[in-house]
Amino acid sequence: MASATTTESALKVRRLGMPNVSLQPFAANVESLQEVFVIRNNACRREINDLYDMLDAMWNVEYKISSAALKDFHAWWRVFYVFVKEMFEFEKAVLLPLLQDVGTEEGGSSVTEFLLQTLQPLQKSLTDALPDLNFFLTVDGVTVQALFEKAVPLVEQFFPKLIAYFTHEEYGLTPLLSPFMTYEDVKLLKQDQIDFILSGRQPDMSAALMCYWISDERILRLWISNTIPKGKHVSGMTEYLELLQTEHRYIVSRLKAVEKASGDVVVTWSELRMPACYLIDWGSSVLWDRDGLVLPHNAIRREMMDMYQILIALSVLKDLTDDDMKRVKAHWDVFAKFIEVYFAFEEQHLFPTICMIDDSASERPIQDFRYQKEKIQKALKSGSNAVAVCTTRTDKETMGLMVTRLDHVLPELLHYMNNEELKLPAYIKKYGDEKKKYQLEDAMFHMCVKSSEPTLSAILVRAIEDQELANAWKKEHIKGMSKLKYNSGYKKFLDIHWSTVESLYNRAKKVEKKAT
Repeated sequence: MASATTTESALKVRRLGMPNVSLQPFAANVESLQEVFVIRNNACRREINDLYDMLDAMWNVEYKISSAALKDFHAWWRVFYVFVKEMFEFEKAVLLPLLQDVGTEEGGSSVTEFLLQTLQPLQKSLTDALPDLNFFLTVDGVTVQALFEKAVPLVEQFFPKLIAYFTHEEYGLTPLLSPFMTYEDVKLLKQDQIDFILSGRQPDMSAALMCYWISDERILRLWISNTIPKGKHVSGMTEYLELLQTEHRYIVSRLKAVEKASGDVVVTWSELRMPACYLIDWGSSVLWDRDGLVLPHNAIRREMMDMYQILIALSVLKDLTDDDMKRVKAHWDVFAKFIEVYFAFEEQHLFPTICMIDDSASERPIQDFRYQKEKIQKALKSGSNAVAVCTTRTDKETMGLMVTRLDHVLPELLHYMNNEELKLPAYIKKYGDEKKKYQLEDAMFHMCVKSSEPTLSAILVRAIEDQELANAWKKEHIKGMSKLKYNSGYKKFLDIHWSTVESLYNRAKKVEKKAT
């Protein structure tokens, strides 16, 4: 791909933003309600990872793939599409009536509220969008490039939402529903799910998809023996798994091999794989235990999006000046300062909240996060040093080093935040009440206000996208002298911080427009 080496085409050459598709723990525990969701959701996570790899491969060889390879991809997609479609059909037929019944029981209102406020709106947006993705299978008279240029935006909108939906089921719905489920109820729900699959459109492939991602042979066999009905299906699972490997996963390997074998592909520092920095839902009364984390996390995610826009713009512009790079450094320094304040907020407010009761179970995750944070802080310092060098040198090697370091640490930071949102809310809920959400958010805001950088408070509040919610939040938290400091910081945010992103991005778009 010779064009990838030119600055004009660098903005077009890209890699998809991969959502966080980390597999969740699974032990084939017959009593675990969470594993009803995890077994199926992990199967989807593994498929999503393969999908992004294949689309990236096609993108990077400029869609120069054979018709046979494209037919292979269609066959792969058909299997995954049916699996996801039947997943939602099962939830509508079996899970939804169960949740509605629980909602009528004493104490079941929290399940109903979570269903109405969180699960159903997200599920509707996913099921409404799912048919649009099926045009992958209708390519007559359409070029491969045109097909994928239409498909990629839909993929990048749909699958991060699907991953978020899985998280809501596993870590939001499960603790609310568990008190109403007996051992027999959980066992029956698991059986209903596998029976639904085995009576579906592709019982062999879907049954294999459910469990092929389980790498531990003992757990795999345990799940099969506990779940698959005795008879032809349990005896045929080995055959199903082999079929999946030879007729489904082989397609992934083949398309990735096409990319590897292409002598034209030149991977340059401008080909960034932007992380999927989609914002997490904030402001639900049901998920109050997560909101104190989500608000500063979403602020970091917004800044991360902006930083990648800057890096992509830098890969396009030929006329960069020292002043441009000084503005980039100033922007990065503010972003890095916000991360620094967030890490301090963890130590002063968040972690003490979780460890306020002597509970050894809460100490281990905190130790793990501190270990990860230490590595991220070192990488951030290394990134800051590389950005500083670029204020006086803009040669390809120096700029490339800066991008490489930032493109290493930012996805690591995103993964760190995602893990916090999965693991820490349960401890916050255990040791606090809804007042804790206010206390954590208020503490983070005032640490921003008191910092040496007034822009930070505006960065935090920007993360609240709903204007009505934002106004209510500001009325509750921003008072007295804090209001003056926030207003000053917001003006600086618009005039300097955001202006840098906007200016560089608009210049890059003009270059791209001329090139086309």
